[in-house]
Amino acid sequence: MTDDHEYVVAGRDLRAYVEEWLAGLEDPEGHAYGLLVEARRDPNPRERADYGAAYVMQEIAPKVWGDQGGIQELLLFAVIATYQMTERRGWEDCTTFVEQAFAHMHRIGEVEAARQLRAAVEARASDEHARARSEMYQMLGRPLDADPARTAYWDRERAKGNERDLRAAAALDPEGHKAPWEQ
Repeated sequence: MTDDHEYVVAGRDLRAYVEEWLAGLEDPEGHAYGLLVEARRDPNPRERADYGAAYVMQEIAPKVWGDQGGIQELLLFAVIATYQMTERRGWEDCTTFVEQAFAHMHRIGEVEAARQLRAAVEARASDEHARARSEMYQMLGRPLDADPARTAYWDRERAKGNERDLRAAAALDPEGHKAPWEQ
């Protein structure tokens, strides 16, 4: 394990929470456990790293979906999500991955991590806008096939992911982003 100070993010010591979370992480009954199995056995180091990272993310992201979860879960998500944006070389285990994620957070700093989370939301929003425009033109060509309720449902679900990421960024850097009317 790392030194006590290394699990401190945004002025909060997450050590007890992270250790408890890690202790329950490798449950074979978990919904995403197959990803961990692949992380352990895939012969390609890059694939193992991707499977392992996806598994860890699947174990924290749902806890803070939309406006759910407390500050500890949100900060752990921010640490892991920021590390997910890097190029990982291999996979050892969940604990090592989380330690590496915290080390990465400390290397880049909380303000930069928050900026990266916000930039990812902005990039997704831009991509979604272009995709939505394209879908709108497709629907206009065949209006009877369009399902506005289904489209609205998926739009709301995508918004929950963005809301989660923006809350995580605000937890790391509360002053980093303000709406134009707040400045």
